[in-house]
Amino acid sequence: MWRAGLLVCLAGCASAPAPRLSAEEAFGVSGQRPVVDPQASPRFEPALEAFQAEARAIRLSTPSGAPMPAGHVRAWTALLDEVDLLLARPPAQTSSLQLARARLALEAELNSDRGAFGDVPPGLAERIPHTLRRVWGTLTHLVRKPNKPANPRTFLWPVQPVVMTSPWGTRFHPLHGDYRFHAGVDLLAELSQPVRAASSGTVVFSGWNGAHGKQLELQHDGHLSTRYSHLQSLLVEPGAQVKRGDIIALAGDTGQTTGPHLHFELLKDGEAVDPEELLPEPAAVTPLYTQGPVPK
Repeated sequence: MWRAGLLVCLAGCASAPAPRLSAEEAFGVSGQRPVVDPQASPRFEPALEAFQAEARAIRLSTPSGAPMPAGHVRAWTALLDEVDLLLARPPAQTSSLQLARARLALEAELNSDRGAFGDVPPGLAERIPHTLRRVWGTLTHLVRKPNKPANPRTFLWPVQPVVMTSPWGTRFHPLHGDYRFHAGVDLLAELSQPVRAASSGTVVFSGWNGAHGKQLELQHDGHLSTRYSHLQSLLVEPGAQVKRGDIIALAGDTGQTTGPHLHFELLKDGEAVDPEELLPEPAAVTPLYTQGPVPK
């Protein structure tokens, strides 16, 4: 591991911002455009949007740390039933883009509920991860596979220079003031700084994802994917094929952040792993993070 050095900065902080540029101004390409997905289920998106709106209201009206209300458990059950219907569709009628959207939404909603309620009922706590594993397995079969497996040792770091502002793993959350798992690493980036694809792959998600703001996800093979969050602009559409080093986005500060930076995740079989352990050591790296106060 190449992590070492003086810890001098909070997660998510960044240098002085660069001028904001649109995608057109920066690269002469159009920004995110609606994607027509003929294989998408017409009933899933309205069901998801209704669940998310109801979930926000329930979290606001429920005291922090209280048990999950029974009505919210029923709403979760109905949403998971909708995901089961997506998974039951024949492969030729299944949308990989919609499945990717469903997986990200389930992960985000579960994380929000874990922070809001005292517990997640055992049955629900078992069913959600099981459903996520099924979605991941189906998704990897639908996305076009490369000629050879992806090797993270050949991946690029998406921004240069590599300045780490927050590491992977349990850390002191700079906004919530408690210890939480951090599924990626935060890299220093100025507003409008180009973000490059770590490796060749398929864009399985390009859009808004709650606290992550504007987010991209690339599927590199049947096992590995990468995520890029808090982006200012999205320069590729769902379903696009990108090559290693292609500019796919502009860094920003959308979503829940303490300043401009890039949140970068590496996932193996749907589980977050430490990019520092698997990606090549950059030519130069400056660790710039703090772990927060020592827990008592």
